[in-house]
Amino acid sequence: MSSADPLETLLVQSSHSGAIGPLLRHLSQLKDDDAALRAGLHTLSLIITNSPNKSIIISFKGQQMLFDILYSTKDLEIQEDIVQLLWDLESTSEVTTCKDCVPDVKCFYAFLSILERTRRPAIASHVIHFMYGFRHIPCPGHILAEGARRLVGVVGAYRYHLPDAAQYTVGLLLAAMLDEPVMPEHDEHAVADQLLHLLAAPRSSAQCQAVLTLLSCISANTRARAALSHCSARTKLLQFGQTVGDARLRARALSLVKVLNKQELVLHT
Repeated sequence: MSSADPLETLLVQSSHSGAIGPLLRHLSQLKDDDAALRAGLHTLSLIITNSPNKSIIISFKGQQMLFDILYSTKDLEIQEDIVQLLWDLESTSEVTTCKDCVPDVKCFYAFLSILERTRRPAIASHVIHFMYGFRHIPCPGHILAEGARRLVGVVGAYRYHLPDAAQYTVGLLLAAMLDEPVMPEHDEHAVADQLLHLLAAPRSSAQCQAVLTLLSCISANTRARAALSHCSARTKLLQFGQTVGDARLRARALSLVKVLNKQELVLHT
C-alpha cells in the first residue's frame, strides 16, 4: 500500500473502531472531491453494518458531519448515499438524528432538492421521514409556502411511486405546514388549488390515489380546510368522481366530499 494514499490507509484501518474518528475527520475534508467522498461514504456504510459502531459514529457527531456534506454537495448520488447513511444510523440507534443534530432551513432546501431529483422510492421515503421530523423548524412564511408548493410539485411530477405510509407522511407534513400561522392565506389557497389541479388532468390511478391521500390528510386541518373551501374543493372532487373511470378512485373522491360536507356542517352548528 502506498503511504501517499491516506484515504486507502483509513479504509483499511476503519475495520477497527478506533479509526472511525479519523475516517470521519477525513471525510469532512473531502467536500470538494466527489470520487474520494463516494469511496469514503461507502466505507462508512460498511462500518455501520456493525451495530456497535453506530453509537461510536454518533458520539463523534457523525450525523452532523453527514448533514454538512449534504449541504455542500450538489451530487445526487452522494446526497442519496448520505440519506441512506442517516437512515441506517437513526433506524436502529437510541439517539435519533433529530435529537443529535440541530436542523435548520437548509434541511428543507436540501431534502426538497433530493425529492425533486431522485428516482429511488426508498430514498424519497427516508427524506420524507426526516422532513416530517423537522417540521417544527421555525421558518418564515414565504419559505413554508415554497416548501409546500414544491412538495405538491413532487407528487405532480410523480417520478417514483411512494408507499402508502410515505404518502400519508407527505400529507401530514403538508397539513402541518399549512397550519402554521406565518403561512400567508393567499399561499395556502395557492397550494390547495395546485393540489386540486392535479385531479383535473389525465393521470395514472396510482398518482390520483396519492393526490387523494394528500387531500384527505390536509382536510382534517382547519386552516387547510378553509383553503380547500376557497378553491371549491367539493365541486372539483365531485367532477373528478363523476368522470374518473376507476371505481375505487370514484368512491374515495365522493367519500372525501362527504367528509368535507360533514366538517362544514359541524363548523356552522
